[in-house]
Amino acid sequence: MKRRMGKVIAALLLAATTTLAAPSAWAMSVARVNGSYNFVSQEAGFYAPTGGGVRDNFHGGNGTINFNGAGACSLTYVDHGYESAVGNSTVETWTDPVTDAACTYTVSPAGGMTIRFPDGGSKDFQLSQNGNLFIAGSGTREVDGTYGTDYWADQIIAVKSGSGMSAASLNGTFHFVSQEFALWQSTGSGSSYIADNIYGNTGTISFDGSGGCSVGYSGSTYEVGLTADRSSVNEWPDAMGPVSCSYTVSGTGHVSITTPDGGKDFELSPDGTVLVAGSPLQETSSDGTYYSADQVVGVKQGESFTFASVAGRYNFVYQESAFYAYNGSVTDGIFVNNGSLVLDANGGCTMSYTGTMFEANLAANSGVISQPDNAGPFPCSYTISPSGHMTLDLGDGDGGTLWFSADGKFLLGGGLFSETTANGTDYDVFQVFATRGPEATCVQPPTITVPAADADGSYTVSWGASTTKGVTYILEESTDADFNENVQSYSTSGVSQVVNGKSLGSTFFYRVKATASGYSDSSWKTAGAGCAVPGTALPTLTTITVPLVDADGAYTVSWSASATPGVTYVLQEAINSTFTAGVQEVYSGSETSASIIGGVLGATYYYRVKTVAGGYKDGLWKSSTTGCTVIGPDVAAVAPAGLTVPAADPDGSYIVSWTASTTKGVSYLLQEATDADFTQNVTDYIVTGLSKAFTGKSLGTTFFYRVKAVHPEYVDSAWKTAAAGCAVPGTALPTLTTLTVPPVDADGSYTVSWGASAVQGVTYVLQEATNATFTGAQEVYSGSDTSAIISGHSAGATYFYRVKTIEGGYKDGLWKSSTTGCKVIGPDVPAAAPLTLTVPLGDPDGSYTVSWGASATKGVTYLLEEATDAAFTQNVIDYPVTGLTKAISGKSLATTYFYRVKAVHPEYVDSSWKTAAAGCAVPGTILATLTGLVVPAVDADGNYTVSWGASAVPGVTYVLQEATNATFTGAQEVYRGSDAGAAITGKSVGVTYFYRVKAIEGGYKDSAWKSLPTGCKVIGAGVPAAAPLTITVPASDLDGLYTVSWGASATKGVTYILEEATDAGFTQNVVDYPVTGITKALTKTLPATFYYRVKAVHPEYADSAWKTALAPCRAPGTIIPIPATLTVPATYTDGTISLNWSAAAVPGVSYVVQEATNSTFTAGVREVYAGTDTATVVTVLNAGPTYTYYYRVKAVATGYKDSAWKSFLAGSKYAGFL
Repeated sequence: MKRRMGKVIAALLLAATTTLAAPSAWAMSVARVNGSYNFVSQEAGFYAPTGGGVRDNFHGGNGTINFNGAGACSLTYVDHGYESAVGNSTVETWTDPVTDAACTYTVSPAGGMTIRFPDGGSKDFQLSQNGNLFIAGSGTREVDGTYGTDYWADQIIAVKSGSGMSAASLNGTFHFVSQEFALWQSTGSGSSYIADNIYGNTGTISFDGSGGCSVGYSGSTYEVGLTADRSSVNEWPDAMGPVSCSYTVSGTGHVSITTPDGGKDFELSPDGTVLVAGSPLQETSSDGTYYSADQVVGVKQGESFTFASVAGRYNFVYQESAFYAYNGSVTDGIFVNNGSLVLDANGGCTMSYTGTMFEANLAANSGVISQPDNAGPFPCSYTISPSGHMTLDLGDGDGGTLWFSADGKFLLGGGLFSETTANGTDYDVFQVFATRGPEATCVQPPTITVPAADADGSYTVSWGASTTKGVTYILEESTDADFNENVQSYSTSGVSQVVNGKSLGSTFFYRVKATASGYSDSSWKTAGAGCAVPGTALPTLTTITVPLVDADGAYTVSWSASATPGVTYVLQEAINSTFTAGVQEVYSGSETSASIIGGVLGATYYYRVKTVAGGYKDGLWKSSTTGCTVIGPDVAAVAPAGLTVPAADPDGSYIVSWTASTTKGVSYLLQEATDADFTQNVTDYIVTGLSKAFTGKSLGTTFFYRVKAVHPEYVDSAWKTAAAGCAVPGTALPTLTTLTVPPVDADGSYTVSWGASAVQGVTYVLQEATNATFTGAQEVYSGSDTSAIISGHSAGATYFYRVKTIEGGYKDGLWKSSTTGCKVIGPDVPAAAPLTLTVPLGDPDGSYTVSWGASATKGVTYLLEEATDAAFTQNVIDYPVTGLTKAISGKSLATTYFYRVKAVHPEYVDSSWKTAAAGCAVPGTILATLTGLVVPAVDADGNYTVSWGASAVPGVTYVLQEATNATFTGAQEVYRGSDAGAAITGKSVGVTYFYRVKAIEGGYKDSAWKSLPTGCKVIGAGVPAAAPLTITVPASDLDGLYTVSWGASATKGVTYILEEATDAGFTQNVVDYPVTGITKALTKTLPATFYYRVKAVHPEYADSAWKTALAPCRAPGTIIPIPATLTVPATYTDGTISLNWSAAAVPGVSYVVQEATNSTFTAGVREVYAGTDTATVVTVLNAGPTYTYYYRVKAVATGYKDSAWKSFLAGSKYAGFL
């Protein structure tokens, strides 16, 4: 497209619509579009029926559309269509009229207009700046799956009707472009055929303003046959004049021009600068009939055009029809594009466009190619003459000529050209026009925010959004405020831009503007100042020290030194902590402190400090958390409100504490003395906190304390004196570790004892009470002994005791109390007997445990008595026991042991005996459970053998039981003896019999039963095993190594016979494979076909039926020979490629064909055929000069290995028209 556009660009520009920067008053709206507009439409296209072939067609139409200025419109037009099938000799014609059809329309501020038509469709147009013209163009592909596909490209131009117009309204020189599509149906000379024609010319016509004119033009007609002779293009030049002519102009601007060879009707824009004509024509002569539709547009030549006057955005519509002759065939092409051309005021420009191309190879008559045609934006340049003649240079040798209308609102171009290259000849007719749209300008971004400085050159620039929708923002950066040096641009649809890597030591300036399609760029929004990137930010200082108070207003503020050498410190002072009031710089220099003088009494001053240095970003402010208050002289600090001193301490280690003074920044003076007047042994302690820990205070001494607040800027506060001192009597004696009190006593006389103290010479004090809280306690002993005899206490009372140590020079030890008291129970009280006694009924090895319930009497022990008779007269043994169980071992076999137990206590009469209901029998060792039991799963005749493993104990007897259920309900003994097996006979068919066995022997306990969860089912004679349900055999195998598998038989315990043969009747080369599982791996070495069947076998069943595989396995498989030939054409033209290949020698094969876009078949690979034929036609996915296709074929068949690929590596190249 760019090659063609270079020659047509002038035309494009002439037809372009422009959107220029201007005030919002120029914005378009529905109100601007009102009145009657006369329009001309021209359309060319193809129709590809589903059944094949191509039909070439074009349309021409004229009409009127009336707008009410409020969004409603009505449409009247007549469209004429002409069509001929390629290869045919007739032309079909039709007419499509519409009268006063209602429609609606909308208009954007940038001049875009959308009309919605009665049939539900719509069309987008571009309005001229003055609203006198609108234009449109588009390409469309419409698919109907039943009938075919329609392709067309149209171009429409409309001119507003004027009023009060006359011949004087039409004057000056007009430059015009004509484009015509035609079909010639020849019927003369005894032959009938169709020819396709495209015609184009350019010229001038001069009007004198009073009805006289002169006209001249030049151009050519290009023709190609549709019925036959579709291999070449004929060309006939067409020129006239200049010749004289005449014209008339109606009041609405309808123009009729008469020339020597006929005439033409036009519509004139209300401002007299644009002429538009076009109409369908059907003209019959003796030689045949000529069908055509043309479109003629002219613009009035202007004056005083400059780069500045034409600068702006132009939106154009471009239509082209072309023939391309090459290699003995002709391709018919149609192009339509919409685009924009932005002209600057210095001869530079930028172009972009989008569109569609349709092509049909007339010689092949086999389909239409549709491809997008897009480009740009790309740079270009232009020149402009004072008369409005513009030349365009696209930078690659291509360019074009265009004409502005006199008012600069319309731009026109077009014509024809032919170009021959080594590949063929291109014949083109084209037409371009545009309107210069309303001068709408993007709204400027309202704000731009740039940081004043940044330490590392990475920061964000942001701006306010433009109110124009869909804009893109251009952010421009420079190192000078005039934007001349080191300029860099950023483009984004957002409202911020992250900037990185900016050079240290530089300042960067920014401005932003909005840009959008259909609008002129907004004016720049420039930031008030640039962003300074001085370098690395200095670190914030770590400390600043400000005194809390000062008496005379003269004090020092200090701070930590910066790690960066050579910095300057800047100290600021304020009278509030937010540094918003009374801020002033009070120091700037290299010292790390500053003397402050002249502070006002009662004022508080706050300070912050930072570092500055050339080439660095300033350090952050380091602020003090509190200020300095100037208090004046002779102000006393506030005394602590409270002072806490312990009344006593046993070891001389304690803490004295006090409450804080309300005066900030004070420390404390704590004074200690050994008298309340603070005259003896006085010691002062300076303390910054609120407590003081003491250790090592002299035993037997009382220490007194007082405290006051002190501060260098205050008078010391008054003393705060503790109400009493702290007595330090000496070390506390340790608490005694034990105290032993009998829980009961019979006669009221007993002994209480305790552990001795570790301190020599102590006195023990023992107290007694009748309650555990020692309320009303009495001292019952004081002395050096570690026990005391208690006597004379009454029966029924409980006495509690506690003991402590005392000694001069020591603090008393803590009381040691017993957890329970001693209850005086009186004489002859029996202990409570144990409530239960548990004895096992039997034990196999003479080792077991006897247990009993506890006596309700506390502190008892137990006496367990054992005998070998229930009267406890034989072999009696007594066991004293403190707990509630007794483990018994070594008891004689075949003996029964009887037990009884009683509770005993020295202060109680023994309890009564608790006797077990029965003794424990110790019969002997339990025989081990037998290890094996073998029962057949099935049996045919009811006669079989059950066997088991022998016992390790010699001389045992085996007992075998039988039942018809697994729980052995109703079991019967079927054998007793010394053999390890038993013959079972006479069992009934259909019944399952279960078995269990145990060993017995005198002097031993019977072994446990040995049983099985399954029994032996008597099935009867001749029952066949169940056949395998399936058998799986591979259809073929390449190397002779494969596996045959089958489904398991439903009969338990079977094995399998797999039979192999080389014929389906299993009579040749038969091999049987006994198999215990359900698979068999096979290795075959000779090429052959192997058949398989399988059956289940079992000694108690008849063999199952054979399960035969449906198909054999061919092993090893033969490789199919490669196809000998593959024929592919070297070129293709219409999107289809015919392939054929030689047949394989193996009968019954199928063929697989693959396509790729490279010869190694690694790109664009797809399967394009699979079947038994040896030829196919491939429809490619994409057709064009950049697409070459490669093919390969192979043969496949069941039981064979695929053949190798037969490839065509030269590739089939595109030879169609572009």
